[in-house]
Amino acid sequence: LSNGNISIFKEIRTILSEIPEFKIKIHFITDPEYYFIGGKLFQQPTYSILKRIFHKTNISFHLYDWNPVTFSSIAISCDMAIIPIPKNAIMQLKPENKLLLFWSLGLPVVTSNIPSYRRVMNDITETYTCSNLFEWKNKISELGSSLKKREKYMQSADHYLKSHYSEDEI
Repeated sequence: LSNGNISIFKEIRTILSEIPEFKIKIHFITDPEYYFIGGKLFQQPTYSILKRIFHKTNISFHLYDWNPVTFSSIAISCDMAIIPIPKNAIMQLKPENKLLLFWSLGLPVVTSNIPSYRRVMNDITETYTCSNLFEWKNKISELGSSLKKREKYMQSADHYLKSHYSEDEI
């Protein structure tokens, strides 16, 4: 849902603006309409919000309507995913399901350093969780610069998924 995600959109802009060595094209898959209050009031197109946030940056973006049929094909066309979580007590309690979803598609992920993501990253002995802008910049640059590191990361993630989320395990 795009509702309430302006802080996440702004955080993504801040993070990606720190990485000038790559030509960044980010893909958002979310609702086409943003409601500022209660998911029902003061509607604005999500595209307009993103256009305003990414104005005067070298970051290009694409917006797609959330659709479970096309989600996978859009996601797997990317090099990696990022999941920044604002420093909001409720959002910090999110489970690892989005991280696992991206992994199941073969996509390495850099995340905020929240308990659920940190626990799963520790289980695969990878350290792609971030607590500050410096870490975001370094970890995205590191993965973006090395196919070998992305492959190693995804081998560990794939092993984790097979061990903990296989059909037999579930």
